[in-house]
Amino acid sequence: MTAPAINPAAIDAALPDFDAVVACEVEVEGGCDRPAEWRVRMHGPKDHRCGTYTLCMCDTHLTLERTSLENMLRAARTGLHCCYCGLFVTQVSEAIFSVVAL
Repeated sequence: MTAPAINPAAIDAALPDFDAVVACEVEVEGGCDRPAEWRVRMHGPKDHRCGTYTLCMCDTHLTLERTSLENMLRAARTGLHCCYCGLFVTQVSEAIFSVVAL
């Protein structure tokens, strides 16, 4: 008894497309049309419940997020306090937990 032949097209169809373009998930007016380059774990950008969120971001939005946080920390001098969950942040890495290339 022999196994039936496996069609290579069926195997290709079953596998995910690892070269697929992932959209930037940052919510901005009009949406972002740039492809995401980074998977970012960060503190509470989506709503008032805070927590840890994972977003796919384009390079532009990651740079804007990091720069904005740096500027707020620089202006606050002693750190930032989340009014919803109490998280106290004194450096960027305490709010942006990880950045991984897609």
